[in-house]
Amino acid sequence: MKRVALTIRSHFLKAMDQIAHWLFPYPAFSVDLSKSEKVWRISDPLLLKVECQYGYFSPVRPLAGRVSSSREDFHASALLLDYIATHITDPFLSFFSTGEILAKILAYRDLKEGDSIRVLKETYRVDHVFNLWRNMPAFGLICTTGHFPPLLLFRGTDPTFWTKRGFASIFSDLDHRGVGFGAFFHARQYIRSWLEKVGKARIVGFSLGGTLALYTAIYETAHVHSVIAFNPAGISEEVFHEWEKKRQEIQDISIFVTEGDFVAKKGFLLNKSLLCKVEKRLRPMEAHLALLSSHPLLRISELKR
Repeated sequence: MKRVALTIRSHFLKAMDQIAHWLFPYPAFSVDLSKSEKVWRISDPLLLKVECQYGYFSPVRPLAGRVSSSREDFHASALLLDYIATHITDPFLSFFSTGEILAKILAYRDLKEGDSIRVLKETYRVDHVFNLWRNMPAFGLICTTGHFPPLLLFRGTDPTFWTKRGFASIFSDLDHRGVGFGAFFHARQYIRSWLEKVGKARIVGFSLGGTLALYTAIYETAHVHSVIAFNPAGISEEVFHEWEKKRQEIQDISIFVTEGDFVAKKGFLLNKSLLCKVEKRLRPMEAHLALLSSHPLLRISELKR
């Protein structure tokens, strides 16, 4: 029965995405033609199956963008990270696919303090679970096997509007001051306290979580080692001006936007944002939620600001 329900869910979501594709114009991004496009051909057999197995539209076991408290789902996410650490040898692809799994899959698990995972051959332990606002979580992880930066992992939009945290997440998407602005400042002092305790952290997030990662870079610059954000909603013009004052202080910022995504067209993106394309044109929801490292061809070029 569960498999039947997941299959129905998959078909329904794909139909809704097709309707969205018909209703909304395909959003075009402007790329910097002076920069050369880089291409990765992905052939690892397990990596190529991740989208079908665990993607948002999967009829098997959807994990990406879907909140779950199941420990089996947590272990499946941890195994994916471990596989990437041991089998993906290309440095950029290892970095990119690890970031995707962290932001789009692991962040949607209900992690517990003490949980252990392997990230890029290092072991990390969940040190703190934040309550950003009305039970919206974020997760602070520390490395226990080496001197690698801590991780601050923000969850993207939680579509379970019937739950307190899901409603708060969706409400944060609609914040008139900017996506997630109120939630970030509600929790800012707790985020800062943790960062002061553990040292400069790598900030990771997707969608709403990606925007929260950008706020952290802008307002807690002194405590940020680097940023990895996937398809974040853009920030307001006022916040962007704050970033302009500090942009030289953080050099290691990776912002990945998927061709066809509608979320990243809102607001201002930071410098060095990168446009990702795969071998086919993706529908709006598909573009926003896709696990790009599970496609056989990945093209990346620099966006014009």
